[in-house]
Amino acid sequence: MIQDNYAQSIVTVQLKERLSIDFNRYHEITYNSEFEELVLKNPLDSVLYEFNQSLVIRNEDTLMLNIQKPKCYFLGKEVSHGMIDAIKIQLNEELGSGFIFVDRVNDVKIMLDSWE
Repeated sequence: MIQDNYAQSIVTVQLKERLSIDFNRYHEITYNSEFEELVLKNPLDSVLYEFNQSLVIRNEDTLMLNIQKPKCYFLGKEVSHGMIDAIKIQLNEELGSGFIFVDRVNDVKIMLDSWE
């Protein structure tokens, strides 16, 4: 039991760190709630996250983690698809009902594009 909790907390920290790095590395971040996919892109590279109730897939890496459907935000408003700048992932109860929240500071181009 203690080993399982420790392993789950390690996976949770790994996911939060990876998301934080990716959110600050990639310029374009979009989410599709229908497929529960998060796509992060820049001119040279891209990363795909796929969310499932029992696992999170980042490109070809799999993290075994029981989560609920992510909530995504853009400019402080919850969105179900399109551009995002923050994500909240609720952990299931066996992990203490915590959550992972990752956001980023938008650059001027994104702010100007959102006013159109």
